[in-house]
Amino acid sequence: MKEESSFTTEEMKEESSFTTEEFKEVIQFYYRGVQRGIQFYYRRVQRGIQFYYRGVQRGIQFYYRRVQRGIQFTTEEFKEESSLLPKSWKREVNPITRDI
Repeated sequence: MKEESSFTTEEMKEESSFTTEEFKEVIQFYYRGVQRGIQFYYRRVQRGIQFYYRGVQRGIQFYYRRVQRGIQFTTEEFKEESSLLPKSWKREVNPITRDI
């Protein structure tokens, strides 16, 4: 009985020491994984924000280009239409409102 109890206590001590060391390693790996996960998350968030702002800036640029092109086209069309009008109609065009 004494031999069996001594073996079990020594085995329990060994197992408990292994488990605490393994537990510490597991905790360290867990925290490393969490830290790496947080770093990757923040990197992805920052990249997402950068891509979002780039997309917004590009969208604004394209919008302004389209607006400018639209203004240019309307002014060119208006010039063409006004050149096609008869001279008698041009006198009646109000220069402020551009209404006939």
